[in-house]
Amino acid sequence: GVRVNAVAPGSFPDPDQMSAEAYQTRQDDAKGRVPLGRIGKLKEPGYLCVFLASPAASYITGQTWAVDGGISIKHP
Repeated sequence: GVRVNAVAPGSFPDPDQMSAEAYQTRQDDAKGRVPLGRIGKLKEPGYLCVFLASPAASYITGQTWAVDGGISIKHP
């Protein structure tokens, strides 16, 4: 059968696309705002996609998966 899931990534700043100072500011800001206390790494949403495409997720469907360090539960 067909399975449909959605990956809803949060903000993932790219350290290669901003100054080191700006990236550090984003990291410092995340410590106080994001429940996990850090900004996400660019590869993290992809890890979820690999899992969802694997046999381990064959009984999962109709879900939206937030990959945002928990900020969506703090600021819905």
